Amino acid sequence: MKFGGAVVRCIVGDLPELVPADSLKSALAHDLNSTGLGAENKFLAIQKLAKYRFSQAIFDSGADDRMGHLQNPVIRMTRNVDPLLDSIPGDSYRLPITGWSTPVTSALSASGTLGSPLESIKQQLSLDDPFHAVLTDFDLSLDDAYLSAVQDDQISDQIRRTMVGWYGRYLTRLYATASGIPGFVREVEAWTQALAPFSGPASEGLHRFGEQHSNPSTTKTNA
Repeated sequence: MKFGGAVVRCIVGDLPELVPADSLKSALAHDLNSTGLGAENKFLAIQKLAKYRFSQAIFDSGADDRMGHLQNPVIRMTRNVDPLLDSIPGDSYRLPITGWSTPVTSALSASGTLGSPLESIKQQLSLDDPFHAVLTDFDLSLDDAYLSAVQDDQISDQIRRTMVGWYGRYLTRLYATASGIPGFVREVEAWTQALAPFSGPASEGLHRFGEQHSNPSTTKTNA
């Protein structure tokens, strides 16, 4: 059930918990080009949709309080491998244990409020980097809305810092999940390597042997 729940979250986030099934489509229908929306409000509107992006939804329930965050069984399962918890400096998506997060952090540092962090990331990556394949028109629209908002003189420095922090977290998750990089990737790799000798037919036989001898009712006896 948790696997099925994870698939649902990747598609529609936590909407099934909030609205009836026949209202999912209308709940997602936001007119981001409405006249009268200023830069800040337009960014906030598309930010609400961003929580349904697969890289966000699988790790973040969107709940404002921690207890609400932990009520979802999928989030309880995935939160410990959220890439945000352990972003290792480096630029190798092929060997993330050596570090992988520098393209994102350097893009945010270099662009500031002057340029696009998304474009900066893309320029640092090789053409075969998986990040290119996961980008959609939504991400481009979000990036445009972000730039317009942080460059708006009417926005306070506090709100601007909040926007920059949120967008940095969004891009970090998107970049990491595009390459299948979990949080604590070094620990996951070490754990996987430690279990490798116990995988395969031999371990399956040992597993069945253990089951038989731990359950007397399945153990055959000779007359």
